[in-house]
Amino acid sequence: LASLYHTATRGGDVWANATIWVLGDILGVLIVTPCLLVLVKAKTYLAERGLTREGLLVLLGLLVVTAAVFAQNRYPLMFLVPPMMLLVASRLEVLGGVIGAVLVAAIGVLFTMAGRGPIYLIDGTGTEQSIVLQAFLAVSIFVSLPVAAFQRQRRYILDRMTQASEAVARSEARYRLLTENALDVIVHSDLKGRVNYISPSVLAVLGYALEELTGERPVEFVHPDYVDAVMAISRAQVNGQSDRFPDRIEYLAYRKDGALIWLESRPTLAMDPVSGEKIGLTDVVRDITARKVLEQELREARATAEAAAAAKGEFLANMSHELRTPLTAVIGFANLVDDQPELAADTRRHVARIVDGGR
Repeated sequence: LASLYHTATRGGDVWANATIWVLGDILGVLIVTPCLLVLVKAKTYLAERGLTREGLLVLLGLLVVTAAVFAQNRYPLMFLVPPMMLLVASRLEVLGGVIGAVLVAAIGVLFTMAGRGPIYLIDGTGTEQSIVLQAFLAVSIFVSLPVAAFQRQRRYILDRMTQASEAVARSEARYRLLTENALDVIVHSDLKGRVNYISPSVLAVLGYALEELTGERPVEFVHPDYVDAVMAISRAQVNGQSDRFPDRIEYLAYRKDGALIWLESRPTLAMDPVSGEKIGLTDVVRDITARKVLEQELREARATAEAAAAAKGEFLANMSHELRTPLTAVIGFANLVDDQPELAADTRRHVARIVDGGR
């Protein structure tokens, strides 16, 4: 309708007028729409990436370059503006890119309306010059905004990676704090049984320094009578047959000084968290020598108590026998006396008490 009205009032070809109006509207939409979409979420973008001093300096540089380009109409220097817009977008991301686009559009339009700028180097009508200016602004925006979006996504990914790395570092620090201060010995070994990591408590338990056991096979320090059992429970974990064996094992092992101590071990299969493949065994080894000594003392005390109880029973049986032997004679004699008819009443009463007491 606008092109028809323009043709009717000012003349010209209706199709040419329609093309100019449509092109102008499309370019206007392409310029304004991205800016409005970003400005609606300005607070969010500011919270993510504030206007730093460096960013403000870059915006000032864009302002100076754009003003210098559009303040003269002698040289076609419009090509200097897009690189500055890209620099702003890379430093201030999406919001900075839109602010830069608004500045460029405002400066370009104001200078063009004042009759200045490289647009006037174009040999054409005012409408054609306006279309070129809009096309320049649209291209500049659609070049800078993808770069700004890419920078925002890149920063987001880097922030997530940094947070993940910090979380891993904190987790490792907590784990190391626990392992280095635990009384139990924590051992990581590969599938061949060679130690990859062992906690510092091994020095107190076995008397070995960390470097002395790294790369070694702990089974070499196990008493020969228990080697097969220790290897069997480890193989069961690796082969997925742990349900056929107890989850822990007690065995004798040699300290560095040659002393024998009792250890309790609980090997567990370790899996790679990414691939899920078997990577080795994690073992928690505890010194149970004191417990074993206490158990032995309890067994000995129980055996002693049982022996004392048996001796007491035998003693009481013997004493009962020894006591009843003379009492039998006394009771028999009392029965003979009781059978005498000439006993006095008091004497018979005393004899009856003796007979009744022996029953």
